[in-house]
Amino acid sequence: FFFKQKTAYEIPLRLVSSEMCIRDSPNIKVKSYLKKPKSFSGGAGLLSTMGDYQLFGSAILDAKKGRDNPLINQDTAKLMMMNHLPENKHINELPKYPLKGKQYYKGHGFGLGGSICIDENVGLSNSREGDFGWGGAASTAFYISDKFDYSLVILTQVLESEETRKLNSEIKKLVNGCVDVHKK
Repeated sequence: FFFKQKTAYEIPLRLVSSEMCIRDSPNIKVKSYLKKPKSFSGGAGLLSTMGDYQLFGSAILDAKKGRDNPLINQDTAKLMMMNHLPENKHINELPKYPLKGKQYYKGHGFGLGGSICIDENVGLSNSREGDFGWGGAASTAFYISDKFDYSLVILTQVLESEETRKLNSEIKKLVNGCVDVHKK
């Protein structure tokens, strides 16, 4: 079972100009989102709905927790959500890959398809140990909280910004605080 992903060229024009908020503007010089991509990759034409993105995150969480879902099994989810960097390093410790906003990556390793929090006591991300997620090109993000049992999608649509890193961190802090209060 796979979620149907659409690129802008596959979406009927009535949706492209309204619900999807992709508008034909004279200020936008690059129109490549309207052409069939050579490959479906994030930041290069791969589009989804918020609902499908949320279902994707929920399916991974459900699999990790051993709940039935049609996407992946529990062993695969556990493998995805563990650090695969050499010597259990953090993302920011790899000099080969300099990162903007590296203070937000402290305490995070890299699993299969996303980052995984391995030390919640360092960095500025407000992640908890076991949190898994991915940040997209336009500051889109999804997070899966193993500890608090939720998945979250954030669609800010701003390219590379310190402000959106701060915003995403504060959203996680707020949600974790609310969920933690209700779990007691």
